[in-house]
Amino acid sequence: MVASGKLRLLGLSGWLLLPLVTALTAPQPVLAQQQKPTLPANNQLAPTSIEPDELRPLNQDSSLLSIAGGQRLVADANTAITARNYDLAVKKLQDARQIFSQLSNFAQQLSTSFSGIDSRVAEASRTKALETAKMRDDATYQLASVHKLQNQSLLSIPLLVQVIRSQTPNGELGKKSYDLLQQVGFDKQSYPNLLAEATNAVSANNYPLAIKKFQEARQVFNQLSNFYQQLSASFSGIDNPISEANRSKALETAQMRDDATYQLALAHRAQNQPELSLPLLIQIIRSQNPGRDLGQKAYQQLMEMGFVDNPTNPSNTPNSFIATGQRLVADANTAITAKNYDLAVKKFQEARQVFNQLSNFHQQLSTSFAGVDNRVSEANRLKALDTAQMRDDATYQLASVHKLQNQSLLSIPLLVQVIRSQNPTRDLGKKSYDLLQQLGFDKESYPNLLGEASNAISANNYPLAITKFQEARQVFNQLSNFYQQLAASFSGIDNKVSEVNRTKALETAQIRDDATYQLALVHRAQNEPELSVPLLIQVIRSQNPGRDLGRKAYQQLIEVGFVDNPANADRSMPNSAAVTGR
Repeated sequence: MVASGKLRLLGLSGWLLLPLVTALTAPQPVLAQQQKPTLPANNQLAPTSIEPDELRPLNQDSSLLSIAGGQRLVADANTAITARNYDLAVKKLQDARQIFSQLSNFAQQLSTSFSGIDSRVAEASRTKALETAKMRDDATYQLASVHKLQNQSLLSIPLLVQVIRSQTPNGELGKKSYDLLQQVGFDKQSYPNLLAEATNAVSANNYPLAIKKFQEARQVFNQLSNFYQQLSASFSGIDNPISEANRSKALETAQMRDDATYQLALAHRAQNQPELSLPLLIQIIRSQNPGRDLGQKAYQQLMEMGFVDNPTNPSNTPNSFIATGQRLVADANTAITAKNYDLAVKKFQEARQVFNQLSNFHQQLSTSFAGVDNRVSEANRLKALDTAQMRDDATYQLASVHKLQNQSLLSIPLLVQVIRSQNPTRDLGKKSYDLLQQLGFDKESYPNLLGEASNAISANNYPLAITKFQEARQVFNQLSNFYQQLAASFSGIDNKVSEVNRTKALETAQIRDDATYQLALVHRAQNEPELSVPLLIQVIRSQNPGRDLGRKAYQQLIEVGFVDNPANADRSMPNSAAVTGR
């Protein structure tokens, strides 16, 4: 049986769909040794009308994002438990867990940022991270206990495993959690015989029911395998018999998951849905090892579907999955001829996704067979490269269509992707860089979002200011990432181009951080310190606490009460610098 029709993009498992590019929202740090760049005139930071005396220090205890805020939620939960209002108790404890987890993460980030710069601040933040993590784990244990009172033991299990992993099994809370885990019947938990129900449905030719049951079985056994594996790791070196028992159970339940996955793939194939079978079979090969029985059976299925060649009888004919992508490209070119650019964009987008999925699948197979059957590994490596080339060709064509639509801003990330993938010295990489320059990537005029935000502040229109600062952060973060990617692509090939783009990456990252800092000030002016805190910590992580903007951001954290105000503020700051909040 071979694939027919368009490859069902949404049917492919999300964890297999590897991203084409680095996430655009990931902040890139500004190098500490870099001097603050001179910014283009239209991007100069307009002076904000917010002055220090207008940003009154806020008592962070009044905010939910504080230890006191989390403790209030825990107290509310205990009151609800006493009243047997378990639903309310669950909600309060879930909120408390989230707050304590955020506080712990923020404190840990500060500790890392100040490490080697101000050891006193680093140690204080590390201690706070541990304290709030303990509060999170206490709330987690209480939440698991409430679920037990609700006769919802299955909800307790993952919570208790989390506590054991965090606290270690030999700590008091870890011991209590393991005891409760045994009380709720984790080892004796009776799960529905989903595999038998699915098999009966197959026998009755009720494939929709069979698929539903196999999917449920996969999820159950995957969760169980993960829980057992986590417990095994937690007890390793503390109680090795328990560790080994859980490791064996992790392997057993993983085998059940893979059996269910294989049967699910067969059910999809029986319904003439090979595009849904494909990612499932590859998951099995990755999990089982191609040399094991189930891994061999899964690869045999891939050969029968025409996704891979039979090693003893290789074919030079493109498989039907590749043909699906090629048909989409042909449809797109037909649409271009008819000047139906919207349809062309849709077809190219689908083709890119198909080729990207196929390239990832072949790469995973190549890795799985490396050292097991190098002939199969190499064949899949070559197919991964071929389909990646098809993806990049479709990506370049899509960028060209956006140019025809006068939507150059949509072309830029696509062309950067191609340059990263192809290498700037190859034909398609050169064409992409040429088109990038034609589009005026270096001369692109962006709205003066920071100026508009400052004007909104002057008019006391804080909602508009927030919108403009958020837009500015996103724009300049994307630009910084694009420049950084180009710098990396040209490194060692054309170092002059690489250095120019590296400098621009730093400049735009600086603008992003300035926008982030001002956005935090606006939230503070609106008495929303819980929204300011994560922004200020982002600035500190990116800028380095020893730089001016990093110091100002830390001063803001002191003023909103998120970190303690030392007896001598000057001595507490990096480089003994006096800092004034803005």
